[in-house]
Amino acid sequence: MWAGNWVAGRGLQGVEPPLGINFWRWFVAVAVLAPFGIPALRRNWAQIRPHMRSLILLGVLGGTLFHSMAYLGLQRTTAINATLINTTIPIFTMLLAWIVLSERVNPLQVFGVFLSILGVVVIVSRGALSSLMAMSFNPGDLIVLAATPVWAIYIILVRRAPKELNLARIDTLFVISLAALVAQLPAYLLESAYFKPVSFAWSSLGVFAYMGVFASVLAYGLWNAGISAVGANQASFTIPMMPVFATILAILLLGEEPQLYHLAAALLIFGGVYLSAIHGHLFKAR
Repeated sequence: MWAGNWVAGRGLQGVEPPLGINFWRWFVAVAVLAPFGIPALRRNWAQIRPHMRSLILLGVLGGTLFHSMAYLGLQRTTAINATLINTTIPIFTMLLAWIVLSERVNPLQVFGVFLSILGVVVIVSRGALSSLMAMSFNPGDLIVLAATPVWAIYIILVRRAPKELNLARIDTLFVISLAALVAQLPAYLLESAYFKPVSFAWSSLGVFAYMGVFASVLAYGLWNAGISAVGANQASFTIPMMPVFATILAILLLGEEPQLYHLAAALLIFGGVYLSAIHGHLFKAR
C-alpha cells in the first residue's frame, strides 16, 4: 500500500501540487473514518483525552511533515530512488533509539550505518563520481532523505505510546488523521493562493481516493498494529520490502527503468540494515 503511495505521488508530478496532494489525501482519510471514528471517540473520550497531545504530534509528524516532504521530493526524483532512500529509516530508528532511549550500539552496527549511508550517496549521486566531486546532487533525493528521520521519530513515538492507547483503533486513527489534515491546511492554502491550486482532474481524484483509503487508513492501521505486536525496531525492518513493490509498480505504471546504480545502492543499504539488525537489540520486541 505504501509502495503504491510513492508511485502515485510520483505519477501526479507536474499535475497536482505536492502540498495539495497531501491535504486531499488526509481529507479522504478523515471523511472515511469520521462516521465510525467520531462515535468511537465519544465512547472512549475519557481514555483518549489524556493522550491527545501525543496523537496530534503523531499526526503532524507522520501525516503532515513526513508526507509533505515526500511529495515535494517526488517532484524532482523517481519513485524507485525515493523508496530506496526510504529504506534507511531503520538506521535512523536505531540511531534515535541510541540517542533518546540510551540503547547500546556496537561497532558492527556502526559499520552497518556506514554502509547504508554509502548506499544513499550512490543514489543521490546517481553512481557518478563526478557528481560527488562537484557536490551536485538531485534536490528531490535530498528532500526525501531529510524526511526519513521524521518517520523514524514517528516510529519511536509509537513505540513509547502507553499500552492502553491502541493506535490501530478507529478513534485514535481518526484523531491522527484529523491532526494531519488540520496541520496541512495553512500550507495548502498558501500553495493554492501563490503557487498552484489543485486541478481536481478525474484521474487525480482516483489517486486521492487510493491514498486516503489504502495508504492512509488501512496502511497506518496495519502499521500501528504491527508495531504494537512485535515492537518498533522489528517492524521497521519490513520497510526494505517497499522498493521491491515500488520498482515493479513504477516500471508497470510510470515506465521508470531501474539502473545498475540502483542495484549497488540496494545491496549497500540492505547490507547495512542487516548488519545493524543481526547484532544487538534490533530484532527484539519491546
